[in-house]
Amino acid sequence: MDCLRQVLKHYTAYVGMIGSKRRVKSVMEQMLNEGYPKEKLNKVKAPISLEIGAITPEEIAISIISQVISYRRLGDITNDITRPTKTNWPEFDHEVLMELCKEDNSPKAIITIVSTKGSVPRNVGYQIQSIDMRGTIAEDEGMVCGGIMDVIIESF
Repeated sequence: MDCLRQVLKHYTAYVGMIGSKRRVKSVMEQMLNEGYPKEKLNKVKAPISLEIGAITPEEIAISIISQVISYRRLGDITNDITRPTKTNWPEFDHEVLMELCKEDNSPKAIITIVSTKGSVPRNVGYQIQSIDMRGTIAEDEGMVCGGIMDVIIESF
């Protein structure tokens, strides 16, 4: 509910919520009682996922990301009136992420695709940089470890 409260403060193309039907109903009732607009709550995809008969955690994860991809590419197929023919979400919505990060110090994570093969919905989202901490250049920068490391750099 804390996450949903934060997300509903912003204009978003898609919001999904994991939970049983009983839990979703309870959360929605509480959010209504707290004054959140019914129209906004009705747009929350809950429980989140495409119905593919998923049972294992891995299958459930696939069904969830499949719904996100479907919504991104096809729009809201549950409502033909507002269904766009094609959507064009950014790969990474920096503005939304930074807004969500402002209000608390809880841990956050970004999923980064590190390799792809064939047709995929998103390209690799990182750069690998090799850093040599040997010799005078590293010493000049205050690094005296004497080793070499590869780092992933994601800018946002």
